[in-house]
Amino acid sequence: MPVGRGSSNPVLGQRFGRKSSLRLLLVGFFDPNGLLTIRENIAALQWMSRHTIDVANMWPGGSEWLAFPSTFDPRDYHGIIFHPTVSYHPNNIAGIDRKIALKLRDYRGLKILMKQDEQFRSGRFAEIIDDKKFDLLVTCLAPSEWEKVYPRRIIGDCRILQSLTGFVSSEMRSDFWREPATGRPIDVSYRGSLQPLSFGHLGLEKREIGEKFLKQVERSGITLRCDISSRWEDRHFGQDWIGFLQNSRATLGVESGSNLFDFDGRVEQECARFAEQNRDMDPWSDAYYQKAHAEFLHKYEGNVFYNQLSPRHFEAAATGAVQILYEGTYSDVFEPWRHFIPLKKDFSNFAEVVDTVRDDVRLRELATNAYEDIILNPKYTYQQFVREIDAMIEQIASEKSVVRSKAASGGPLQTSEKPVLFILASHDPVLDPRIGWWAEKLVEFATVVEVGFHRHAGKTTGCELENVADGHLRLRIDPEQQGDSWLRFVDDEGRVEQNAGLSVLKNLMLAAMIKDDHLNSRFGLLGGAEDRFRFRSHLNYYVSINSNLIEVCQKLGSPSAIIACDLDTLPAGVALAGGWDIPLIYDAHEFWPFSFPGALAGESSFWEAVERTLIPSTDLRICVSPQLSNVMAEAYGHPFETVPNAVPTRDAKEVRSNPKVPVRKDQVEFLYQGIFAPTRGIDLLIKVWRKTSSRCVLVLRGPDGSYKDQMRDLAAREGVLGGRVIFGEPVAEDQLIAAASRSDVGIIPYEPANINNKFCCPNKLSQYMAAGLPILANRTDFVRNVLDESGGGTCVDFTNEEALIETINRLAEDDGDRMRMADKAHAFFAEKFNWDVVSAGAVASVKSLVADACSTTPTLDLSWIVSTPPVQPDTAHEALIPETVVLPEIITNFVLSLLNATNGQPVDAERLSKLWPVLGEQWAQRVKDLEQELKRGQGVEVALQGEIQRLQECVRELAQIAEAYDNLNMRPSQLLSRLGAIAREEVRKRVKPAKGD
Repeated sequence: MPVGRGSSNPVLGQRFGRKSSLRLLLVGFFDPNGLLTIRENIAALQWMSRHTIDVANMWPGGSEWLAFPSTFDPRDYHGIIFHPTVSYHPNNIAGIDRKIALKLRDYRGLKILMKQDEQFRSGRFAEIIDDKKFDLLVTCLAPSEWEKVYPRRIIGDCRILQSLTGFVSSEMRSDFWREPATGRPIDVSYRGSLQPLSFGHLGLEKREIGEKFLKQVERSGITLRCDISSRWEDRHFGQDWIGFLQNSRATLGVESGSNLFDFDGRVEQECARFAEQNRDMDPWSDAYYQKAHAEFLHKYEGNVFYNQLSPRHFEAAATGAVQILYEGTYSDVFEPWRHFIPLKKDFSNFAEVVDTVRDDVRLRELATNAYEDIILNPKYTYQQFVREIDAMIEQIASEKSVVRSKAASGGPLQTSEKPVLFILASHDPVLDPRIGWWAEKLVEFATVVEVGFHRHAGKTTGCELENVADGHLRLRIDPEQQGDSWLRFVDDEGRVEQNAGLSVLKNLMLAAMIKDDHLNSRFGLLGGAEDRFRFRSHLNYYVSINSNLIEVCQKLGSPSAIIACDLDTLPAGVALAGGWDIPLIYDAHEFWPFSFPGALAGESSFWEAVERTLIPSTDLRICVSPQLSNVMAEAYGHPFETVPNAVPTRDAKEVRSNPKVPVRKDQVEFLYQGIFAPTRGIDLLIKVWRKTSSRCVLVLRGPDGSYKDQMRDLAAREGVLGGRVIFGEPVAEDQLIAAASRSDVGIIPYEPANINNKFCCPNKLSQYMAAGLPILANRTDFVRNVLDESGGGTCVDFTNEEALIETINRLAEDDGDRMRMADKAHAFFAEKFNWDVVSAGAVASVKSLVADACSTTPTLDLSWIVSTPPVQPDTAHEALIPETVVLPEIITNFVLSLLNATNGQPVDAERLSKLWPVLGEQWAQRVKDLEQELKRGQGVEVALQGEIQRLQECVRELAQIAEAYDNLNMRPSQLLSRLGAIAREEVRKRVKPAKGD
């Protein structure tokens, strides 16, 4: 018959995706191919506990008693559990801490001792419990016997929890275990064991029942197909044992345990003496036992009542093998003639037993009763046992204050009555208002935790927790930290890691290690040093961002669902959702693999393959426009819903003023509001503006940066700066609509230069509408569709200079038409194009996913969060760092200029990055030397002044680059260091002392 089971093996070491307030270590000693019940017992504790339980297997051991290695520190765990496989011999527990510095008695964490087969050297354990200061003893003894073995006067206030020797596992309830009792090839089966004299009469019965049963069958002359043995070589293990039971109509059994407790080793000594004096006798014969019993065993037999139910009894009931058991109590679980066939120890009812075994109807009834009354009874499951031990652990942990109480900016465990949602971002979440919009809608039915990063690497340490609103938290991670808890190679099923998110991260990490001369051929880059540098930087960035997200989220605890924003958080999202078996929502703000102008085809192809690998692990996919959703659905074979970028209605309340009038009677203000960057069409506007009507004023408002400076220079060259083209001061995100409402026309000049621009849905589209502005837009597909449907603006090809000028002039001259478009734009926003409307379907989908997945009350662990004050900046250089945002193309161009050393040879970026400290010191010292030369005035003032000026310009540009990357979070902190290293090296080489200095 087929044999199988589920995941019955524990996972050794730290497990991915598991997090609770308590991290415990379970120490065991078991053969990975040995008894199934041992592995199953440990696995049940590990899988079912509310706490994180790592397992350490000390098998196979050695010639000495077990001991922790000298490198082990108990303080890595909140508590340690010693499994019965370790605690059988008192010497193991007594000396297990002999090689480590911190002894168990001084360890302040939880200490739990689990015991079975407690009859051996039982008198020593009470003293060990006292010496090691154990907090909890898990014993198979009945409460009436506790004081005999574990006197309260010795063990002190150690708690005691009674346990069975085994429990019903989830696998035991599966159809795979249970087979019909009829049609099996074996009538009666049994595998006994040969126990030493010290186990007393219960030990004798383990072999006696099989021997007597076979003799009785032979004596009676009946025909029974028996497979009965107590020889070690005939025993079955693991799957073979389950298959053996599945092939048996009935199986023999006795109570487990021993009613003979050897408190001080005296019984063991007397048994050894008896064996020496009776070497001529068969040690497994009945006569041998009877003689020993008469001489000395009778003095100890029955000193403690320890008759136990055996795990075998559960296994037999689960497989449908009807049990023939010696009369006994069986822990008051199994009842005679309802759950098993009772066999008198003198075999006086043997005939009745045989008749029952031959009765198919009666066998089926007994098997059904045992299965339904016991196997399906939650009382006897591992789940129930683990719940009991978890509750005891939590009570003791609370009393001992094992878990940290409220930290500096965090807090204790928080149980949420609502589902908990994590929103993952690769940057400071406030930089993207869409994340906040999601949170505001989801908080209506869930507790929302935004998880992102500090904006400025190195300016803060630790994690920062912000309580945004009731049920809405924002956690910022220090980007300089590096988490490695995700890195594992064997999954929970004992296979090479199958989690797609973790596999992708490993591949990214390995790809980043490939030598430069192999990158081109491996990934089809066909580029130069700067291309390899950019690609490797992206690889390191992904590993850094996702490692930190995984580390922090595991500390927070398992949520009900995760939203991953953009591809650069998707590996973490897939890894976490897969580890926790929860829904994953992917909110793609763009088609990330094609978001970098100038990127090589090999780069885009690689990142497209990464996204294609991760997409199947998502449960709901969202994009910002129907066109982009269609493109991504076609690329990846999975549908995407559309949720455009649209501000909430509350952002537009009381913003729109009365119908517009020009700023001045003779002027109409056209507004561009956003980031200054190539491909946004700003240069096209500036170049045509001097040709437009004198009434037209162009206001360009956005964060400062090098590209904004370039556009200002362009306006000056075109002769329109200051009068016709005005560069406005940037405003805060929550003031954008109010600021826009003071203009007359909103402009969206994005060039359809790439797939993301062509199908974009910029925030400013809804912001202009909310402000009541008519819109002038370049021809990008989704924006054009919205304007056509709403009547709230007009589109024109910005590369057609004549058409663009004509459209601008018409908007400026026709106040009535402009007002009509403004009214339609605002009405369309209020009715259809606001976040409350456009997100409703997706929010409902998320709510449904969460409802289907939510089975437990989620708990947030904030106790570990310790925020420290921001690191004070270097005031000597802080003035050089403006508040700026520039685009990747500008940064890339700057880097390219630095990557070319003398003679046109590319600089080895990897080598330079490793020289960061040295280069930094050289740069700083050279500045001091130059300044000193200038003060001495040795005739090189002009030359030196020029070098210093160029040096300071380079530093300013480098500072802007670093700030830009911090703001955009489009590169890892490692890239910033590399940029700095390259820049400093280039500056150092440029600034050379004059001859004779």
